[in-house]
Amino acid sequence: HQALIDHWGEEQGILRAEIYHNAFPVSYQSHFDPRTAVHDIALFDGLENEIEIAMNFFQPAEVEKNVIRFKIFHLGSELSLSRMVPMLENLGFLVIGEHPYPLTPTNRLPVWVHDFNLRFSLDLDIDVPLVRQNFVDAFRAVWLGRIDDDSFNWLVISARLDWRSVALLRAYARYMKQLGIPISQDFIANTLAQNLEITRNLVALFKTRLDPRLGSQESDKSDRASRLEQKILAALDEVRNLNQDQVLRTYLGLIGATVRTNFY
Repeated sequence: HQALIDHWGEEQGILRAEIYHNAFPVSYQSHFDPRTAVHDIALFDGLENEIEIAMNFFQPAEVEKNVIRFKIFHLGSELSLSRMVPMLENLGFLVIGEHPYPLTPTNRLPVWVHDFNLRFSLDLDIDVPLVRQNFVDAFRAVWLGRIDDDSFNWLVISARLDWRSVALLRAYARYMKQLGIPISQDFIANTLAQNLEITRNLVALFKTRLDPRLGSQESDKSDRASRLEQKILAALDEVRNLNQDQVLRTYLGLIGATVRTNFY
């Protein structure tokens, strides 16, 4: 009650206390303090239907560098792990554990809290504040069916790309299939994930060449694009797998051959 008032002020705090005072089960209370409960309420309080979700992606203190906690909040019914786990795995995470908590607010739909303990599949230092919004936006896009739920989504965390940039790389991979290049989509996605600097520079090259918002003179854009191409080519000299080299050089060629786009 006091934590709600501290957060929202007396009028709104008392209103929410009436709604949530008996909402939290003993299992939740044994794991989280009142301040955490108020923070969770602030996340899911605005949910209006069973299609929407709210999320919290964070790294607790004193855990390993690639261990993450992820809370997802949903109205009405418990979420299916058979749907959730593959989505998280395609974003690059191993699910170490999951705890569901059913909340029962007064005169409102039940709220389900799913608390996931995750480990990132690659041995990387994850800058959580830097990638948090990209992850949340990508997860929501997959949840709503705006993007494919596949292994290209690894790049959201590993390459620190937003979901639209990942969709761009996926689109070029599909075009490679149309060209008849006999390499699987999973192999292409894995190649990008294993060559992160090249992947980020390929996206940067696309944006440098084609983003109309840059508004620079053509000569300046051409110079920047040329420098990025040279960086990519120099990095390609270090790629030892011939199939990976072919994939990355094909990306470079296709981006260079793109003369206009509806991406923006």
